[in-house]
Amino acid sequence: MNKLMKKIPQHFTQSFLNMMGMPSNRLFFLDNWYVSHEDHTYTKDLIKILKKYKPKKIQKVVSGVKYDYQTGIEKYKKLGKLIWGDGDLRYLIKK
Repeated sequence: MNKLMKKIPQHFTQSFLNMMGMPSNRLFFLDNWYVSHEDHTYTKDLIKILKKYKPKKIQKVVSGVKYDYQTGIEKYKKLGKLIWGDGDLRYLIKK
């Protein structure tokens, strides 16, 4: 998707998403489509990496927004996990 979207100006894509009713503060699509580099990982691997830095606290942040990955994973159970993996890996880390 990144290769295709790089041919379309970002401002055009934002205008199109606005016309479709996508909330203007929802930048998820633009972030994924226009990012120069993106890595995917699993929760267990991320926790392993974070623990190397010996944080005092690692807390998963779970949202309930109707269009985030976590909601899709919970709604569609096994199929959701297949499509979105571990979902958004959002954490608060206290050093």
